[in-house]
Amino acid sequence: MTDLDDDGDGFPDLIEIAYPSDPRDSNSIPNASPDLDGNAVMLSFLENLQTGSKIGGLSATDADINTTLSFFFTNGVGDAHNSLFALDKNGTIRTSTLFDFELNA
Repeated sequence: MTDLDDDGDGFPDLIEIAYPSDPRDSNSIPNASPDLDGNAVMLSFLENLQTGSKIGGLSATDADINTTLSFFFTNGVGDAHNSLFALDKNGTIRTSTLFDFELNA
């Protein structure tokens, strides 16, 4: 059995139904989740950098047309150290404090 693309928009009908979209309307396309590029994140950085130093960045792509992606820290489980970093809407990660092992390990 083949999954049809009744409206010819390039998305199979089953995908359109799973991501609320009308499989018979070529102007109705599925809303796919963006893909976060995990390789863009620096997982370690030197201590004693000036506050506000860039230490990494996030990037993502979204297959949906006319999308704007912004990055934010969220509150909840795992947010204990959010205040130590700043995350610009464009995905740039910066220090918000001086990291000094001897003073604040």
